[in-house]
Formats: sequence, C-alpha cells, structure tokens
Amino acid sequence: MSTCKDPYDGIPVCPFGPDGGGGRGGGGTCGKPTPPTVFPVRGLHKTGIFNDAPSSNPALWTCGNANSRSDFNSTHIGNDIKAAEGTPVVASVAGTVKQSSFGTGEGYRVAVVDACGWTHYSMHLHHIAAGIAVGVKLNASTIIGHVGKTGANANGVVHLHHSIYPGLPGGDDDRYSEGINPHPYLFVVENNVCD
Repeated sequence: MSTCKDPYDGIPVCPFGPDGGGGRGGGGTCGKPTPPTVFPVRGLHKTGIFNDAPSSNPALWTCGNANSRSDFNSTHIGNDIKAAEGTPVVASVAGTVKQSSFGTGEGYRVAVVDACGWTHYSMHLHHIAAGIAVGVKLNASTIIGHVGKTGANANGVVHLHHSIYPGLPGGDDDRYSEGINPHPYLFVVENNVCD
C-alpha cells in the first residue's frame, strides 16, 4: 500500500499551542505558519494581480490555480486576489481573531492568528461578516467578510489582499514587513473554490 506525500510534509509542526510558548506578545511563533487548509476567496478569481491588467478580465478567472501566480515583492507584502465584489472571504486557517477593524490604508481588515502565532491577514474587504470580532475563535472556512475595495491602498480596485506574517498586528508586535510570500501555501489549496 502506497502513502501519498502531504504537500506540507517539509513544514515542521509548531511546538506551541494556540495560547502558549515563548516569543513576543505572550504567544510563541514557529519558524513556519500553520499551512492554510482553505483558499480565502470562495469564487471565481485570479491570484497575482499586481501590475497585471489582464486580471481585470473575468474570462481569465477560474475556480482553481490554473492562472495563479505570486505578486509578492519587497514593497507588496502579500498576494492580491481579484474576484467579483461581494465574493465571500473565509478564514484560511483555524485560529483566533486578533483584529477586526477599519484602517485608512487597509480598509476593512481581519487578522486571524494561527496555532503557531502567525497572522493570516485579509484586507480591503467590502465589509466584515457579522460576529467577527477580536477574541473570537474561528474554524477554517468561516466567512470573515466579502471582497471589496475599501481603504486607500486598494486604489479603487476590487480585490482581496492576503498576507501571512509572524507576530500580531499593530503596537509593539507589528512585524508586517517580515511577512512571507503566501503564494506557495495558497497555491496548494487553490482548487475547487467555487464549490
């Protein structure tokens, strides 16, 4: 009997629980985030739209990763996902809501901290879903909001900006600039998102 290799086999299991460990802010942070189990945008989409005019053509959007690419770079810490305004956005991992608010640049944003202390951050939401508030524990697939274009950094373009970074958002634990490219993680779960 053969065993299939899990795409995350190379990622070490986090030694910390959801509320324990050493590290800043009272929570531990592993070397790697908890891998997303669900793609955050639950509808037709195209990932990697930064400076990509064809992404505005819905004929190029899919329910999978056929046209997916990364648009992460030193000035764009995350991936942009183009989808129709109002498309549901879900938590890509189980965790605790550490931010659910409006920011001038980010617009409506939700930050979910996983069991390893990494933040999975969604911004430019049209609105935040009812019941999504700081301290709420979520399962992956819980609707946290809907795709929009809020905040100055959206530049009027309807899309979701998704980032993964160590630590917590804001204050002394603001480590957003240390964010990693989420694309290798998201690409694995970017299939059948329209189901």
